Amino acid sequence: MVPAQILCLTPIRPRIKGWVKRFAGRRLEALSKRLVAANRAKAPYAIEYALTGTVLQATTPAWKFDRTADLRGFGAAVTAPRLIILLKRARAFRPSRILLFATEQQAQAVVDALAGTPVLVRPVPEQLPPGYD
Repeated sequence: MVPAQILCLTPIRPRIKGWVKRFAGRRLEALSKRLVAANRAKAPYAIEYALTGTVLQATTPAWKFDRTADLRGFGAAVTAPRLIILLKRARAFRPSRILLFATEQQAQAVVDALAGTPVLVRPVPEQLPPGYD
């Protein structure tokens, strides 16, 4: 035997679902407009990096943003000429930090700092292995 409440709500359910989608869509649209407008007002901006030993500090005055990370706390790093992707663990899938540099020398300074740590550093291969094209 089916309870009466389920029978009563069955024809109303698609209308409620549609209303929730419309309401949530309007709320998400308003939220995204506010966030994009706030971010657009602060653009363009630059992130300034300072490397002291194995401690990397990133600051952005426009965002009042200041992050400090000890490079010894990461498990692996994937490097390219002007890019370093830091992973929390050696087999992590999601990057913990993505560092983009203006010059190769800046990126190489961070790679050199990583050399004295237990972080596994792997460069991006010049060519993809067979079967990855």
